[in-house]
Amino acid sequence: MNRRDFLAGAGATAAFSMFGARGVRASAAAPITVAATGDCILSRRVSHLTDPGFLRVVQLLRSADCAYGNCELVMASSEPGYPTAAGASLSVIVDPKMADELAWLGYDVMGTANNHSTDYGVEGIRSTIANLERVGIAHAGTGLNLQQAAAPGYADTPGGRVALINCASTFAPWSPAVLARGDFKGVPGLNPVRVERRYQLEPAAFAGVQAAAKSLGQTLPPEAAREFTWLGNTFVPGATSDFLSEASAVDVKRLAEAIQTARRNARLVLVSIHAHDSYRTLDAPARFLQPLARACIDAGADAFFGAGPHVTWGIELYKRKPICYSLGDFFFQYETVRGYAADTYEAFKLDPQTPDHSLASDRITLPHDPALWESVVPMMTFAGSDLQQMVLHPVASDLSLPRFERGTPSLATGETAERIIGRMIAQSKSYGTSISFEEGRGIVRV
Repeated sequence: MNRRDFLAGAGATAAFSMFGARGVRASAAAPITVAATGDCILSRRVSHLTDPGFLRVVQLLRSADCAYGNCELVMASSEPGYPTAAGASLSVIVDPKMADELAWLGYDVMGTANNHSTDYGVEGIRSTIANLERVGIAHAGTGLNLQQAAAPGYADTPGGRVALINCASTFAPWSPAVLARGDFKGVPGLNPVRVERRYQLEPAAFAGVQAAAKSLGQTLPPEAAREFTWLGNTFVPGATSDFLSEASAVDVKRLAEAIQTARRNARLVLVSIHAHDSYRTLDAPARFLQPLARACIDAGADAFFGAGPHVTWGIELYKRKPICYSLGDFFFQYETVRGYAADTYEAFKLDPQTPDHSLASDRITLPHDPALWESVVPMMTFAGSDLQQMVLHPVASDLSLPRFERGTPSLATGETAERIIGRMIAQSKSYGTSISFEEGRGIVRV
């Protein structure tokens, strides 16, 4: 076929698609629904369960055109390698058959970038990706080099193609992937968002820290009156004391470029992050997260989802696009993962990358804090790429069950549902988001 005939045929095909077989212009695309969940630490089979509350949650995921989740798992057998040092106290390594369970639940696309991505080294990254692909779940966030980790994952759904860009701001120092080039294959890892953290101190406190540094032999340059670094911490003067944080411009630019690529290739573009960082207490996100989420929306994303702190955070509607700062825990079967050997969740202990204000020490013992075992599943309806409806379905795990059974979500009812939605209402007020509790669910006013 010559070029003229090809173009003529393509034009006829486009006209047929636009106007239909009878020459009448086709209607706009039908609405598309997206269900989103938080952290999925799934270490046991669930496809055999018959609990009605759990099955209602499964039906919710399956009823959406696209179901998204944060895959906080390494799916690998014990043969190829060994856990890394980061996974010594708690390696979230599970049987590869958990991929089949995720597919049974109804997931279409999952993020794989988190602080456990490299618990089993390179082999764990390879195995997790291979198993998700084996069962037909699209993925984003990790890869054999930075190009792969940063690239969108695509899920072809009944409502149209959905893209996901996934990243993490909480990770081990060796976890970020490295770019490949002509003479170098790159390094496997995750898609990082590096956070620049600073302590703003009121004048007296700032002078006191400077004096302490000098008394211990630290030589401060002249510009230290504006900002100085001591013992790995950066201090700046200000009218009040505060915790400042900002996402790396290089990493934000990489996210924006991936979003723009996805925008050309998918009907909806989702962005998600795994971020432990909070502000002063565990109940609010660190300062960097809102500007980062908004930058992703500005770049062309249709929704932004957070996970990682193991509790829910508020919801913002920015330019009529949903930002869920944290969806909390969905599956929380951490007590039965391979390698678990403690009665408290060691990952909640402060790590060198996380300032002390990021985690509240009184929240370390998990089984007695219901907030860590409760979350919401937003069901969002988009017409084109405009959000038309957003319903929050409350879910909870039964803490009265023994450790080998708890951690599986059921649809919450009664006082539990009201408490969960009430928390979302309170956490979302500062963003100007209005949520009402109706018939056991949260209705977001869009």
